[in-house]
Amino acid sequence: MKFKLFFFLLFLIPKISIAGSFFEPPEIHRETLSNGLVLFDLEDHELPTVELVVLVRDAGLVRDPKGKEGLAQLAMDGIRLGGTKTRSPEGVEEELESMGASLEMGANAEWSYASLKILRKDLEKGLELLFDLFRNPLFDPDQIDLIKRRATERILRGDEEPLERGLKEFAKQVYGKKSQWGRAPSPKSIKKIHREDLIEFHKRHIVPNRLVMAVSGDVTSVELGRSLKIRTADWPQVSVDLSPLPKVKKSFEGGQWFVASKGLKQATILVGHLGGRRDNPDKYALFLMNYILGGSGSLSSRLGEKIRTEGGKAYGVWSHYGMNVEEGLFYAVAQTEGSQAKEVTEEMMQIIQKMSQSPEISEEELARAKEAALTSFFFLYETSFSLVKDLAKFYLWGYPDNYLEVFQQEISSLTHEDLERVSRQYLYADGLKKVIVADKSVLKGLKPLGKFKVVKR
Repeated sequence: MKFKLFFFLLFLIPKISIAGSFFEPPEIHRETLSNGLVLFDLEDHELPTVELVVLVRDAGLVRDPKGKEGLAQLAMDGIRLGGTKTRSPEGVEEELESMGASLEMGANAEWSYASLKILRKDLEKGLELLFDLFRNPLFDPDQIDLIKRRATERILRGDEEPLERGLKEFAKQVYGKKSQWGRAPSPKSIKKIHREDLIEFHKRHIVPNRLVMAVSGDVTSVELGRSLKIRTADWPQVSVDLSPLPKVKKSFEGGQWFVASKGLKQATILVGHLGGRRDNPDKYALFLMNYILGGSGSLSSRLGEKIRTEGGKAYGVWSHYGMNVEEGLFYAVAQTEGSQAKEVTEEMMQIIQKMSQSPEISEEELARAKEAALTSFFFLYETSFSLVKDLAKFYLWGYPDNYLEVFQQEISSLTHEDLERVSRQYLYADGLKKVIVADKSVLKGLKPLGKFKVVKR
């Protein structure tokens, strides 16, 4: 389960001063085909390659049926690896290998996707293959069995990663065990998914009017549009009746959970609560507030300076304020020696509490956060594909066409009073949920923090 989305990624970029400059994106061609497929493309003739991604809206993991969590990912794996009516699974792999192309498919919380990178000379063959997989998947039974085994192995491996295991448990506890937003695939849920479920997923979701394609590379908009129209001319729109996404129950009650991981020398600590929505006008101020708290992962953030720079108590410490179509997740993370888990947890809580009650954002902190936010665009969008891909995502999120301009203007206009207001309004120091992943021996040292509910793995 991945939570480090666009907003967090902006601050993983090295900080370089580009005083007074705004990032001005090149003009992007956008077109909606007669069957509803939406195309974003940006010509880039520097290299003889083309890169594209197809986003399938409203086809993410959050829509997986109860008890069959993981269906979206399995269905996309089945489309990618299960062959077509005219191509065997082995034949698909041989074609891709002969072209030196890479094709991946998968799903995240809100949508499914397919990505293709290919040489310009093979683009037409690559598109023909991609749309054959989309339109005529065979879902070979032997391949489906293999895909399910791999999915189970992937889940079990993920549960051995402390951070991934901690994030999974944190989401479940914050959203609630019955919430679609907090559910995650398990070996049990994978076992319940059958070939018929994958076929039904394909029928409901892989239709042209639910696809948004982002393309960049050595191909003109005219060529690309003509090719797509030819390949989808006989692929009609389909009316899909999807129920509204479930609302998130807003609750800010504290709680403590411990996930025992035998033999683990370090402790992974998560402290937080519900985050925000993308349509919240305060999201820009929350963005900078989180950077100052710890969103950059830098030593100069409040979490980094206190816990890592001054105390030397953590290998890594950062925070994330997530925003989804419904409420995302806010959490601070620290990875430390098991013997220091209690002390680090207390310090994390104290820093968040101070931020929520008396934030006192300095002009230096504000200026540093603004500069990092604005200069990051020049590095985040070094490639034309990264830009066109994000614009397609913004379209799915309902953002305006000039969102990058709006974002930069909003960030520039923020004051320390704005950040102090949202710190007080959106941080709930008395409603923090805590999840700690460590060896069971660490639990004894956590007693002064109160009782932890031990999670059975």
